[in-house]
Amino acid sequence: MASKTKYTASESGSIGLGQAGAKVIPASTSTTPETGVFVALTIIQPAKFSSLTVEDSSFIDDTELGASTEIPAGITLYGRWTEITTSAGLVIGYYG
Repeated sequence: MASKTKYTASESGSIGLGQAGAKVIPASTSTTPETGVFVALTIIQPAKFSSLTVEDSSFIDDTELGASTEIPAGITLYGRWTEITTSAGLVIGYYG
């Protein structure tokens, strides 16, 4: 089984602060991270996701977050996504 630990405590703190970079993801957009994976998604305007592709489904399962679920502004989701498709809202995806 693969290790869930990818970063040291110091590196994790830096990633949590967005120091690896970020990308603004508008509504009705499919996007992949420019480097690595998305490790956090901050919702700027209420958003819906038509798909969230996880890096390793043995650790994370996003099947419960259906396309009709609206995530309110101000929420941050944490995980490891290789591709994100929005159907509504505005999201910032942080690289890790």
